[in-house]
Amino acid sequence: MQTIRYVFITIFLALLLMPFICLDTKSSASKMEKRELFPSPKLFDEKTKNFNSDICMHINFYLNDRFGFREGLIQLNAYLRYNLLNKAGNDQAIFGKNEWLFYIRKIDGDNLSDFLKSNLVDNETVIKFANQIKNRAEWCKKNGITFLFLIVPNKHNVYPEYYPIERPSGITRTDQFSIYLDKHNIEYLFPRDLLISKKNKGTVLYEETGSHWNALGAYHAFNLLLADLRKKMPETTFPDVEYEIHAETVSGGGDIAPILGLESFGRKTFVQFTPKGKSWTDRFAYVKNEGPRGVLTKNSDHSLPAAIIFRDSFFDVLVPFTSALFSRADYRWKMFDETDKQYILANKPDVIIWEICERYTHLIPNSEWNK
Repeated sequence: MQTIRYVFITIFLALLLMPFICLDTKSSASKMEKRELFPSPKLFDEKTKNFNSDICMHINFYLNDRFGFREGLIQLNAYLRYNLLNKAGNDQAIFGKNEWLFYIRKIDGDNLSDFLKSNLVDNETVIKFANQIKNRAEWCKKNGITFLFLIVPNKHNVYPEYYPIERPSGITRTDQFSIYLDKHNIEYLFPRDLLISKKNKGTVLYEETGSHWNALGAYHAFNLLLADLRKKMPETTFPDVEYEIHAETVSGGGDIAPILGLESFGRKTFVQFTPKGKSWTDRFAYVKNEGPRGVLTKNSDHSLPAAIIFRDSFFDVLVPFTSALFSRADYRWKMFDETDKQYILANKPDVIIWEICERYTHLIPNSEWNK
């Protein structure tokens, strides 16, 4: 009996200590949560060499991020909450209707406030936003560059019917910006209404379990962009490319499900475009393809204009479409700001495209740009 008691106590203590024994000291980021993990605490500040007075708090952050089996336990908790308690969601994502997921992280665009229309801005901010676009367009024109500004609609603004709560009436923050831009003849592209008109005609346009549009949603926006290019550059013969389109619904696969701890939850509609006639590789080649660290493509048709595209992750699926339009396409994962002037003048593009996701438009009024 005494032996059984000792064995039981030993097993119990081992289970308590296992998360610390299996502490993750090597990983720098969480693939599931898509964020950096807290680094190893330092007893002394590396810059000042002073004692780190927050060492206890940093140790707590470190252990919370790195205890053994953390991601597995998070997934188990998520499955139990969803399947047994019918509860799900956290401060980064929520469950919608029909197994749709929506991204709501407050420090990354705060989509929930946008859905609720509680993020409206004052008139001064609207004017600052418009002036930032106008000033960039005028600078480009002064330097012989065609400028296009593209706002990618938030997923919930195209598919509000899948949100778990009813949306209030009234205008959105982007409506505030666009109404002013229209009134003052400042050109921009915002394909929200176009996508809403297309969404009930078959294949969905956004990933059900992801935060991004799929290739079909991006393609509709591309056609809008191409039409604007042709209007602004009538002397240029941009190629007309016909495509075969294949759509397939796969299990899971979206970037939101892992944030909720449900790696394989739901479905995602994957859309593939294949050019008829010439293949993608016959139309352009990747000189560099490093995502956030830069993408550079070159086209076999050297008569086409050269472009620099300032963008975010939503432009990933647009890259093949736009690369077929330009002799050289330089994709830079950043805001278009004052620091880019020298680079632009040195590389002499014919076209600048600035794409930004709708949830980041609040950053534009205070972005750096001098006339």
